[in-house]
Amino acid sequence: MYSIMIVDDEPIIRKGIANFIQWDSMNCKVTCEATNGLEAKELIETDKPDIIISDIKMPGMDGIDLSKYIHENFPHIKVIILTGYSDFEYAQSAIRYNVVDFVLKPSSNNKITQAIETAIKIISEERLKSQKLESMKDKLNENLSLLQEKFLYDFINGLHQNQTTIQNTIKDLNISLKTYHVLYFKFTTNTDSELIDIKENKKNILGEIKKFVSIIFKDFTHYNITIDCNSICTIINVEKNIDEDSTTFFLNKSKELLDFFSNFMNISISLGISNLHKNLEQVHTAYKEATESLSLRFYEDNNIFTYSDYAPTTSKLDKTLKHNYVDKIIDSIKSSNRDIALSTMNKFIYELKSSRQPIEYIKNIGILISSLSFKLLLNHYINLSEIVENSSKTYTNILNCDSISDLTNILEKVILSSIDRLSYLNSQDNYIIKKVTRYIELNYDNQIKLNDLAELAHVNSSYLSRLIKQETGSTLTEIIAKTRIEKAKDLLSLGNMKTYEIAIKVGIEDPAYFSQVFKKYTGLSPSEFKKIDKLPSSLSNR
Repeated sequence: MYSIMIVDDEPIIRKGIANFIQWDSMNCKVTCEATNGLEAKELIETDKPDIIISDIKMPGMDGIDLSKYIHENFPHIKVIILTGYSDFEYAQSAIRYNVVDFVLKPSSNNKITQAIETAIKIISEERLKSQKLESMKDKLNENLSLLQEKFLYDFINGLHQNQTTIQNTIKDLNISLKTYHVLYFKFTTNTDSELIDIKENKKNILGEIKKFVSIIFKDFTHYNITIDCNSICTIINVEKNIDEDSTTFFLNKSKELLDFFSNFMNISISLGISNLHKNLEQVHTAYKEATESLSLRFYEDNNIFTYSDYAPTTSKLDKTLKHNYVDKIIDSIKSSNRDIALSTMNKFIYELKSSRQPIEYIKNIGILISSLSFKLLLNHYINLSEIVENSSKTYTNILNCDSISDLTNILEKVILSSIDRLSYLNSQDNYIIKKVTRYIELNYDNQIKLNDLAELAHVNSSYLSRLIKQETGSTLTEIIAKTRIEKAKDLLSLGNMKTYEIAIKVGIEDPAYFSQVFKKYTGLSPSEFKKIDKLPSSLSNR
């Protein structure tokens, strides 16, 4: 059974979630409640919940800080954030803390239930993975090569510190590390390939890569280490005399492997190569060099990188320049200027690329541009759930993208789709304003209600009210009043009707109120207007 913690400073919210969700049907139980993040921190230690449902804004410690604390200290606990519409953009900062889902308040039980089911699915997958890893540990005891790989995996990640233990283990496992390079291979597949089912066969792909690495480097003592489902690390001893620089030699040899997988299996492999190292204690450093070298593929279209090419950024982009680019992109989206929006975005990306800004910084800028684009759509009151879904997918794609060209493609799609959607919505808005204005002109003498106009335009009343003010600069009440007064001026000019008759004729039952409104918009009372209107034009214009 999965244990649930609810964190919210409003008791009614906590009790509502605890009492109205069908917990039993999901094999869940609410085991504890907290009023804020600080209280939740204490309860986590004792109650050990599987899933935490937390409000975003709370005194003491809010949902974002709580998510960060959980991510850093209890990464196995899954967090669901409850957020209001006004806090939605702020809530996106929690994505980096692996929050499972964001649920807008107020929300139906179904939305919360769906988020919980997602968390349960993730937990189940992680537990299954954990069980598989435990099973693998048992098998390692029976196979020397697997024992070597396990030890070296921990070693390159800096998990072994005691030198005596390291020396003894290396001797026991018959590992030879003298003068060596570390090579880091990472692969991606062509998703259209009929030969490869990515989800099913990643393990097989890694096996094939390991096999070909062993063939190419068969004359050198080497150790292949699986890092994750997309990458392996190879430690190669430089035992033989090589006519050229060892880095260049292994680079050229690796090209054979990369070309084979690219041409025959539709698999793209990127490679990072460390400097040459001679001390056993430098294995972790060499591994870090190889991974840092590979990070260069985010900026470049090449697929082989050496640590000598790696130069970390020392300064961040000027903030004013950054804001100028972002503002120009968003303004271009607002004005539906596709060319300027895309050219500005491409210039900005080039600036980020050429100055080698940190990858995380560049991705955060991508998320910023995307979130501001989505915010423009939110201003039109379109389907919130659709925006949440699209934005969540986009942010995930940005965080997971492997290259700056991938990021450029994502942002291009966001910009163009936002422009297309806004253009459509703006044309709809103009049509609505014309329709409403025409209706008022034809029905000014009747009672006109906002809800009736909203029904006529097929939009909700709050949206229509905001749209009228935005497009005309006047409220609906002011537009109706101005229309009636203009009609009243025409009737007064005829001179054959009394003021109270004209008031009724233009839809205002109370003559006194009519006179008050008339003076507000003309500066004259009806009788004063009638007198001036009768004067010759030369006198009335003095």
